[in-house]
Amino acid sequence: MKRYGGTPRILCAVLAACAVCIAGCTGDKESWQNGPPGEMLSPEPTLPGAEQEPGAEKPGEPGQQNPDSPTGSDQEPGRNPGEPGEPGQQSPDSPTGTGQVLGQNPDEPSTGPLLSGTAAQLAGYYKELTLQHARAMLSGDFSLCGSFSAELAGAVSERDMRTAWKKAVQELGGPVSDTGEQTEDPEKAAIFAKASFPEPPSGGGSGSIEDFGGYVLASAQIAYEKKNLIVSITYGTSGAIEGIYLTTTLPETGPVKTESFTEYEVSVGSGEHLLDGLLTVPNGAERPPVVLLIHGSGQSDKNETVGPAGNAPFADIAHGLAERGIATLRYNKRYFQYPDLVTENVTIQDEVLEDAAGAIRFLSENGRVDGSRIYVLGHSLGGMLAPYLVRENPHTAGMISLAGSPRGLWEIVYDQNIAAMREAQLDESEQEVLMKLLQEDYEQVLALVDGVRRGEEIPEDVLSGALFGVCGNYWASLAEIDTAAIARELSLPMLILQGEADFQVYPERDYAAWQTLLEGKKNVSFRLFEGLNHLFMPSDGTRDVTEYGQEGHVSEEVIQVIADWIKAT
Repeated sequence: MKRYGGTPRILCAVLAACAVCIAGCTGDKESWQNGPPGEMLSPEPTLPGAEQEPGAEKPGEPGQQNPDSPTGSDQEPGRNPGEPGEPGQQSPDSPTGTGQVLGQNPDEPSTGPLLSGTAAQLAGYYKELTLQHARAMLSGDFSLCGSFSAELAGAVSERDMRTAWKKAVQELGGPVSDTGEQTEDPEKAAIFAKASFPEPPSGGGSGSIEDFGGYVLASAQIAYEKKNLIVSITYGTSGAIEGIYLTTTLPETGPVKTESFTEYEVSVGSGEHLLDGLLTVPNGAERPPVVLLIHGSGQSDKNETVGPAGNAPFADIAHGLAERGIATLRYNKRYFQYPDLVTENVTIQDEVLEDAAGAIRFLSENGRVDGSRIYVLGHSLGGMLAPYLVRENPHTAGMISLAGSPRGLWEIVYDQNIAAMREAQLDESEQEVLMKLLQEDYEQVLALVDGVRRGEEIPEDVLSGALFGVCGNYWASLAEIDTAAIARELSLPMLILQGEADFQVYPERDYAAWQTLLEGKKNVSFRLFEGLNHLFMPSDGTRDVTEYGQEGHVSEEVIQVIADWIKAT
């Protein structure tokens, strides 16, 4: 498969609503999508040019990183706040990021940011700088905006940052100390940070930021009562802030062991950036069949946690299947665990496919499960990609689509935005303007998709530009996967499931499209569940994102249908 995009470049954008601009592009159009498009587990689709409210915001959970994975700094992933090198033990010479060193007389000449040195020196400097910025914002000081690059400063004002921060923390409770007690003192708040490089240096030599990949990637995590806030910052070759975004995550919970099953912490992938996962195995079962869980759009943790209630569809499915004698593997999405790795030319290979292929290889070689009975279960975007994954990975035995679609993702995004405009009750002039913007992007995406499928050379400005708030590169990579054509030719068993109360992937369009496409194929089973929403949890009838804020669990009926189908294949 062709790879699109040139030199990676970290995004220079933050949405005022504090959503993570994971796959947006800088360009002549504002990026409004929270992550790669479709955002089927996040709040309602946003209108062109509108701000995306925070939803399933879970990137960068340091507590889930592989403890052996290099970070480019002296901070070990998962280290508890308060250990040596953590907040409260900063050097009095630590930087402020405004060209002034902590403890330095403001009237003295500024030394400026550190731009060269050993990898450890640079990482340590920007780790401390990020800690300083995090504590400053916690106390209401947003002077870090003075360190924005010209491009970022033109897109994000101090007012935007204050608004983003306020929205990010409004439902988190108060900050807490190392001991878990609520504190109003920023200096006592539990914060830890890390810093690394896009191209980790080898040999321990000295160099500039440019020599180490052109960026320093840093993040700080602040502990609050309900969730943790993650501040991710990208520093450029001049030391200026070229990217910043805010996300939240639940505290790490760890593996579960019950009378019915045991969970094992595993690492998925290869190389430096391993992904933390959980292999859930039914007790007493000898090499049971195993289901690989593939997330929807956006940057999710291994449990696909969503909403302020912390609903965890993948944990529900994993535990429910284990109680029925079936193993599962679930893992963090790449840009959830390593949000600083995101580039503006991200593709579907980067976001999903490479890691899913690695997970299938892992299962095929793991002695606890039956490597000849690996089933791919994809939710939402994952369900759309499931046919491709089973075709490209011969170790698989079948696929399950939960709220997936054989239609293009661009079609679903278009439909979602039209629905959002209708629900917003805009006046006629506003709706006309937004509809024009939406239609322009839609037609450009359709032209790009058509060009890719015809084998045409796509102009660089189209690949790097923003369409539906996401790089053309992303759409180009998706265009190479014709889900409908692939599914039509598959001979492996397929199970297509859909919630009747799903307001993000439509039963009357997407589920119906599966039925029409696969009509008459004996290897396909279908099931529509009355009253279940996009998460396959009971709908409260509102059919909007507020449903995800209510505590819920995946329907036991859905889990039983999946288990029965696997055992019958």
